[in-house]
Amino acid sequence: MAEGGERLTEVQAARGAKLYAENCVICHGPIGEGVVGPPLLRAEWREGTALEMEATREFLTRTIARGRGGNATTTWIHHEDGTIESHTAMPVFGKENGGPLNEQQVEDLVVFLTEGDFRDVTPLIPPAVTTKMVQQPNPENPDEMISVEVPIEPSDLPEAVGVSRAVNDRGRQLMIERACITCHVIGDYGRPFGPNLADVGHWTTPEFLRRWLTDTENVEPRMPTIWWGNNEPKEIVADWQGDHKTIMPNPLKQLGATEEDIEIMIEYLSGLKP
Repeated sequence: MAEGGERLTEVQAARGAKLYAENCVICHGPIGEGVVGPPLLRAEWREGTALEMEATREFLTRTIARGRGGNATTTWIHHEDGTIESHTAMPVFGKENGGPLNEQQVEDLVVFLTEGDFRDVTPLIPPAVTTKMVQQPNPENPDEMISVEVPIEPSDLPEAVGVSRAVNDRGRQLMIERACITCHVIGDYGRPFGPNLADVGHWTTPEFLRRWLTDTENVEPRMPTIWWGNNEPKEIVADWQGDHKTIMPNPLKQLGATEEDIEIMIEYLSGLKP
């Protein structure tokens, strides 16, 4: 029975890792480090007495199934002392509440969060969408049109509001050149590995983006430390240089961006609004 229980846990954790990759990464990060949503790699969820672990599983089951109240769009409040508050809602995932996951799937996710290995997640995340289908004449029969897969162009990404045409054109080009869409969704393209940037100008500030794009590995805090949901604030302490350290590369130091590129990226990203 013990061996059977261990095997069942392994199977559920594997299924949970896949569900996490498909549904949770874009807010909570591929290694549970937290981004738009709070960090989920939490020691207190993985150790404790039998009663404490049961309480943890019940809390996670309830939260996943019912979600948490707040704003539908990502909403951060940046305070002068550097504190960031999140008033972003967590979507409902339980099918009985109108979400996409049945009871077994919710249970699998809970098993993964309490006993699974976040290193299993990255290979399961869908690949980046960096191409599109277009209609072109058939080389063998010019009178016939065929569908051809081609790389996306900067003009396929959304335009920022309130910026010049030059910034829009160059900003979208940089999102492709500097590999931003390798990890981020922008419009219809990219990969849900990092947070969706479609409305990033709504929940960040130019000052935050400047720190984030030039000193990525050292930004503290790099996400909210106070999370509101159902009219209740909850402070979550993050280990900024440990379990919850960002895995995003520094664009200035590692992705070939120049200081001029960074300023254009800041202006472009700040203009991406809901």
